[in-house]
Amino acid sequence: MNKNWKLFEKVISGFQIIFGITTISFLLWSLNLTITIIFENSDYTWNDVSFYKLFKNHYFFTFLGILSISSGILLLKNKKIGWILSVSTWLLYGFGTLINIFKKNDENEYIFASNSDFIILGIIIVTFLILALCLTLKPFRTKYKPNLKSWFKIGIITLILITAKLLIK
Repeated sequence: MNKNWKLFEKVISGFQIIFGITTISFLLWSLNLTITIIFENSDYTWNDVSFYKLFKNHYFFTFLGILSISSGILLLKNKKIGWILSVSTWLLYGFGTLINIFKKNDENEYIFASNSDFIILGIIIVTFLILALCLTLKPFRTKYKPNLKSWFKIGIITLILITAKLLIK
């Protein structure tokens, strides 16, 4: 792997770590805002809060944020498991965002205020999938020497988490 690809790998790793931290930060902010609104605008107490619903609404991207941080760190350390988890993470961000869009449309919540919202989300999803694809290019395959078991792990991780995202409503 030449210098440019090593730099590219470090940039993707750093971006992945930052993105994971940002994801968790936004989730904590969203959770705090939700709980604050519930308590300030009603007579609810902590006994009325459904921790199952909180988990159900936030587990996927919380787990994905943690996965993103850990896989980014492992990729920086040139670990094969970091590469496997990184490919899975970017696939999950792409497909998870796409699933959220379809779930919102099923619930008749309008997430597209304008055509530009649609375009921006489309660009974000394509970017996530391109990052996953970039990690499977020849320099990375040469460095990490994935075998059938490696590709199977990527597929299983992605499939299990996407299935969980689809089934837990």
